[in-house]
Amino acid sequence: PTLTHKPGWEAFETIMESSQKIAACLGCETLEEVNFTPGETEANNLALLGTAFSMKNKGKKIVISEIEPISILHVTDLLQKYGFTTTKIQVDSEGFINLEKLREAVDKETILVSLSAVNHEIGTIQQIKAALEIVKDKNSQVIFHSEASDAYGKIQFNVEDLDVDLATISSYKILGPRGIGALYVKEGVNV
Repeated sequence: PTLTHKPGWEAFETIMESSQKIAACLGCETLEEVNFTPGETEANNLALLGTAFSMKNKGKKIVISEIEPISILHVTDLLQKYGFTTTKIQVDSEGFINLEKLREAVDKETILVSLSAVNHEIGTIQQIKAALEIVKDKNSQVIFHSEASDAYGKIQFNVEDLDVDLATISSYKILGPRGIGALYVKEGVNV
C-alpha cells in the first residue's frame, strides 16, 4: 500500500496482525482468505448474495436450516424476489438438523447450503463436517457456508479440517468491538 503517514502504517499493521491471528485460529491457508466486513450481517450478506449471483447460471436453490440467524433468513427472503428458492431443513427438539432431510433437499439445482455451526439461541453444535460430506456427495458444485460467529473462539472450528467454502465470524461475539466481522472465503471460491 502507498501509505504516507505514521497513523496509516499503524492501522495497516494492526489489520495485518489481526488477519494473521484470525487466519491462524480458523486454520486458513493464506491471509487473503480472511475478508473484513463491517459486521456479521454484512459478512452473511456477502456470502449468500455473492454466491447466489455468481452461481445463478448453475441453479437457483439455496438450502438452510429453519433456525438460522435473522441475517441469513432476511437474505434468503430477498433472494426469492430474484427467482431463487429456499428450502428450510427441519431440526429436532434440541436444534439438530435432520441430516436425512438435508440429503433429500440437495439436488442438481442447489448452489448454496448455509448452516450455523452453533445456534445463537440454544447453543446446539451442529454436525457441520457430516452435513458438508452429505452435501458434497450429492452435488460437489454446491458452495457450503457456515455462520460460525457463535463457534469462533469457543469451540474448535478449523476451516481446512471442515473443508467449508465460506465461514462468517464476528468480533463482538468474542467480546471484541462491534462493527467488525470477517468472511472466510476458501481460495478459488467466487463471491
